[in-house]
Amino acid sequence: MHILEDDIFKHQVLTAICKDDCLAFSKYVDKSRRVLSLQFGRFTLIALLYLFNAKKIIRNYQDDILRVKDTTLVEEPAESYKRFKEIAGTSLRHFGAESTVTKQDMINLLSLNQKPLGVLKISLLYTAAVVPLIFAIVFCFFASTINSFGTGTLQNPYKVYNAVQFYNIAQSNTTKHYVLTKNLTLPQGFNVEEFSANLNGGGKTITINSTTTFANKITGSISHITFAFGNLEKEIFKDFAFLTLQNDGTIKDVAITVTAQLVGNYSEGEVYVAGFAAENNGDIENSIFHGSINFISNTTNDAFFTGFAGVNNGNITNSKTLAPSTFSTVHVDIAGIAIINNGVISGCTNNAFLSQTASSNFWFPNAAGIATENNGVIKQSKNLGDIFIESSAICEIYIGGVVAFNYGEIDNCGNESNIQVEHIENTYVFLGGVVGYAISGSTVKNCFTIMQFDFEDKPRAYSGGIIGITHATYSIEFSTWFIHLVLSNNFYYANTANGIAILHDDFGALYIGGNMAGGAEKKNTEDGIRELSLYF
Repeated sequence: MHILEDDIFKHQVLTAICKDDCLAFSKYVDKSRRVLSLQFGRFTLIALLYLFNAKKIIRNYQDDILRVKDTTLVEEPAESYKRFKEIAGTSLRHFGAESTVTKQDMINLLSLNQKPLGVLKISLLYTAAVVPLIFAIVFCFFASTINSFGTGTLQNPYKVYNAVQFYNIAQSNTTKHYVLTKNLTLPQGFNVEEFSANLNGGGKTITINSTTTFANKITGSISHITFAFGNLEKEIFKDFAFLTLQNDGTIKDVAITVTAQLVGNYSEGEVYVAGFAAENNGDIENSIFHGSINFISNTTNDAFFTGFAGVNNGNITNSKTLAPSTFSTVHVDIAGIAIINNGVISGCTNNAFLSQTASSNFWFPNAAGIATENNGVIKQSKNLGDIFIESSAICEIYIGGVVAFNYGEIDNCGNESNIQVEHIENTYVFLGGVVGYAISGSTVKNCFTIMQFDFEDKPRAYSGGIIGITHATYSIEFSTWFIHLVLSNNFYYANTANGIAILHDDFGALYIGGNMAGGAEKKNTEDGIRELSLYF
């Protein structure tokens, strides 16, 4: 047990403060410098020293105490509140249970309890001069108090000073507005069932060295904050996300950083693992995922990893994975932004390197820069991260620079990456610069690919600059075309009718209206394609 967990020791420290016994206080500091980080309930250590008028300790230790960044919360002593109540008087109503009493608060309160100019006989002229001064002092105090602690509105949120305050807020089912005033470190095992508050992180960082998800459900809002999850090892049995299992609220301007070693031991069903949300029914905006993920599955049950949402039923907007993020998996399908998109993904970019290894005939690897399956709308998004798949078993491999399986709409999207596949004989490979497998009724329009396909020239490999394969007549605006594997001449093509830029490389080919690259602009260089007005 650490000495600060000893109730007798903490009582001795408090006694030294109450008596202003600087010698005894010094001995306790020598035993543990963490004494200087103590916070007694709502009272910071320096505030408690002012409360008990411990002038000697203040004189000797104030600078050291104020340099302490992280506090150690201990129980609030009854005698401190009793004394504080006497000093605060009618101002007590401004200090709620979630408030933190600071040095400045104590100075303000103590100044109000002094007779400003001594006991004098006051003339009418003197009264006229002093009353405005007293009013100004009182006004400044209340203005300071309101500004320090807030009212819980969007314009004047409650201020959060420590991890205990934050935990109480997170557990309270409140819908008030809060703002962090400092970086926080949450304890091992931190988890809340539902986060309903509206939290503005103020650009601060919350560090969570825990393998539990932050909140099972988010119904409020979280913005302007970084969640740093450290270096974690976790066994996966069911759906999991670092931030929340289910987002029904708003996540905006949030960054997540994590390094994780994940091992899957699930026995049934599909398992979705994500950076932000296993399931997103709300909004994720202007957010960033930066992670190094190694996920090994010990089974061949369906399992997935992605940066933002396992299943997206809501909106993911203007968000991205950062380079040099890496998602490396074994028997786990991967995508940069979402696994299944039933909602809208707009303005998103994947920069993560995606790598998957498979060795089972019962596992068909899927990988995509944005989403493995699209049933909704994906627009103005692109993949910049390279994709690598290696399979030592006879199987089917589906890869899309943007989407592996498209049932929905893809508009103004692109892929600028290298895709490499290593496989054995008799393995089917369906690889598309934008879509791996296009389902009848889905649409792809105004999309481009600048990339290189790199896989072995073996039978059953289907590759296209835009679509790997479709079993239906497929329309991109005004054109009907089919994709099959052919050897090409390494030219770059742009379909002028549809605004599609495409790179022909070793085994990529595009057929439009039955003729190879019919009705398309042909360029010898990639820059030639980029100069076309079609390319965005």
